Amino acid sequence: MRRTRILSCTVGLVLSSCGPADQPLDDELARVNIKEGTPADEFPTACMIDIFNRDGKLVSFCSGALIAPGAVLTAGHCVAGFHSFRVYCPYLHRESVGTGEACPSYHVGLAGTIAPTSDDIGLVFLDARIPARYPVLRSTQLPDDTLVVNVGRVRDGVVSKTEMYRSAPVRIRDGRSINFPRYYVSVDKIQNGDSGGPTYRYQGPVPELVAVNSGAGGGIAVLARVDLALDWIRNRVSARSGWSLPPGYQPLTPRPPSPVDLSR
Repeated sequence: MRRTRILSCTVGLVLSSCGPADQPLDDELARVNIKEGTPADEFPTACMIDIFNRDGKLVSFCSGALIAPGAVLTAGHCVAGFHSFRVYCPYLHRESVGTGEACPSYHVGLAGTIAPTSDDIGLVFLDARIPARYPVLRSTQLPDDTLVVNVGRVRDGVVSKTEMYRSAPVRIRDGRSINFPRYYVSVDKIQNGDSGGPTYRYQGPVPELVAVNSGAGGGIAVLARVDLALDWIRNRVSARSGWSLPPGYQPLTPRPPSPVDLSR
């Protein structure tokens, strides 16, 4: 079995949740999925990310959310050191390829771990723009005990190529309680391949993206806060892809990927 990277934490071990391409998943993480997960079609911009190296080989899986026509929000460790990405939004029936960029404040700690003071936030910039109604990005910290839902592409240890899943609502608290000051902490609902997936405020008036799935283990999950990296997100999307479709933009007719597409 392939073991995942480990993050140091004062209350135990937190395992990163970027899924290896060579299934099966780690036995421990296979027991902590998007628990009781149900299809996440209420969050149509949630998307799956396939990760490729410089040789064009599929090497890993992550999740994310379309936040602008040409930009997908995900985890920093899902993009750092990788070459290219294929994004599929199953509820929009759209896909594109692109390149990634990690937040400058993302860094690894000792022994390749994700540092608790790191912003585990990244962006994938798409070659083809995808029209949608995009989520609101949270600009301030949520209070303790706020209910959120995690969204990712893995259920019961299986990386999906066609469906995103949402967790049952969980309560979050300030990550400083476990010495992860740039994160929220919650009961663990995520596993390998759910990294970068959006965490939404539960039952908000509009979809509000508050964090991205970062890592899990020991019964807890850490979720990288969007508000702490919001200036960087806004600046990079404005510089590289923009927040709106260009005048006269004519998207292609929506179509789901073929089985050949999905097997690449």
